[in-house]
Amino acid sequence: MAKPFDATLNALIAVRPDDWAAYFARLAGISPDPSESLDMGLATTLQADRIFRINGSKPALLHLELGANHRLGVPRDLMRYNTLIDHQHELPVETVLVFLQPKALASDQNGLYTRHGEHYFAVPIPRGVRLGAFER
Repeated sequence: MAKPFDATLNALIAVRPDDWAAYFARLAGISPDPSESLDMGLATTLQADRIFRINGSKPALLHLELGANHRLGVPRDLMRYNTLIDHQHELPVETVLVFLQPKALASDQNGLYTRHGEHYFAVPIPRGVRLGAFER
């Protein structure tokens, strides 16, 4: 998908990345400490175990993830799968983690992953703003 303004804004940010990061970090309630720009590529080769589209009055997706071994971190993986599944199919996703043996259940697999609440800040850049406005 073409993003005509991204290249321009990214070029402006590249001139003074620390200032931009500090300015928007403050708006997001994050301490404006020194920052570093990270690789923006989000390509992935993840594959969920099984996904079903449930057709009906309220279509939804059923994601079955199979677990055979005790492993911490599965809930975080499920969140990542479900975010990508939701983005691809634009339908609600419900996940069932199916254990192939009782000892596969790990202590963090309680049915709720609460790290990510997906709140964000929408901030338009005012017309005529100078780069100096982003100084610390």
